[in-house]
Amino acid sequence: MAQDLLPRPVMLLPATEFFVCDPTGSPEYGSLPTLDPEAQRRLANAYAAGVDAIWLDGRRAMLRNLSGPSRRFLVVLVHARGGSLSQRQREVAECAAAGATVEEIARHLGISQNTVRHHLKAVYRALEVGSRLELSRALGHLAA
Repeated sequence: MAQDLLPRPVMLLPATEFFVCDPTGSPEYGSLPTLDPEAQRRLANAYAAGVDAIWLDGRRAMLRNLSGPSRRFLVVLVHARGGSLSQRQREVAECAAAGATVEEIARHLGISQNTVRHHLKAVYRALEVGSRLELSRALGHLAA
């Protein structure tokens, strides 16, 4: 009985938006964003795979399970530490997440290997990841 009077711990996040999704990734309530069907599919797939965060619309989307049989989940959009990715950084990140080597990315984008490495460092910092697997998950590629 006395424990019921104790305050519950609160997790403080530097969030700008949050919303609750149904199992299909469709936002139900909260600060409702406009998500295209592809973004909804990525959210639903990430949640179903047990991934706790993906990169969504230029921000880190943290996924949290809500208790109950409804299978709804909370999405918290947090500004990345390094801000948004540039178009070139996004291209490099997508290639790397798909499994391309530095040499393959450089050839595909017509840039030097050193430039690819530079962009990858910046991407890893911005997305707060430390490996290709984490990068793939952050971008929603759901690599095992």
